[in-house]
Amino acid sequence: MSDPEPMTGAVLALETSTRSGSVALRPSPGAPTVVQRLDSSASHGRDLVPALDGLVRDAGLAPGDVGLVVVGRGPGSYTGLRVSAATALGLARASDAELVGVPSFEALALEALKPGERGAVVRDAFGGAAYVAVHERDSDGTRSTHVPAACARVSDARALIGAVDVVLGDAAIAHAVFGADGPPVRSAVPSAAAVLTLGLAARAEDRDASDVSPLYLRACEAKVRAR
Repeated sequence: MSDPEPMTGAVLALETSTRSGSVALRPSPGAPTVVQRLDSSASHGRDLVPALDGLVRDAGLAPGDVGLVVVGRGPGSYTGLRVSAATALGLARASDAELVGVPSFEALALEALKPGERGAVVRDAFGGAAYVAVHERDSDGTRSTHVPAACARVSDARALIGAVDVVLGDAAIAHAVFGADGPPVRSAVPSAAAVLTLGLAARAEDRDASDVSPLYLRACEAKVRAR
C-alpha cells in the first residue's frame, strides 16, 4: 500500500458529540490550529456552518482551499453527530476534499490523559446506560485502546472498564458507575482540535477512516428498558 500524498491544503475539523461542540482549522502545514467553541445553548444545526465559514474566511481562505475534513463520530448526542456528519460530507464534496472520521472518545483521551495514565471515558447514555471506553497513554506518549467505545448498563460498566487511574467525563455518571470509592474524575469533553490531530494521524498512517457515520451504540438502552 502506497503512502498518502503529503497534506498541503487546509484542514477543517468538527466535533459535536456534546453540547459543548467546537470546530477547528489548520490553515496550512505547520500553522497553528484555530479553535472556535460553539454556543452550547444553540442548536448545532444552526451555528455549525456559520462557524466553519467564519474560520475559513478569517484565515483568508476559500472553501476550495480545504484539503481535508475531519469529523468526530461520537458516541454522544445522535442529533449533533448526524448534523456534523452531514455537514462534513457536504463540505468535502463541495471542496473536493478528503473526508476522515475519528472516534470522539479517542480525541478526548488524546487531550485529557497525562503520560503514564490509563483512563476511562464515561458519558451518560441515559435510560440506565453509559457510554464507556478505556485508553492509555504510555510515558513516551504512545496511545493505546484497551476498551473501544461501547454502551453498557450502568450496573455493568465498572466490570467492563476494570482498573483505571482516572475517569474522564461528568462526575455524576462517574459516581453512578464507580460509587463513592471510584477513581478521581477529570471533567473533559472532546475538542475539534484533538479530532483534527487524530484525523491527520489516521491519514499519515494510511488507515481506512473514511466512515463518518455516527457511532450509535445505544442498543443496550432498549435492553435496559425492557427489563
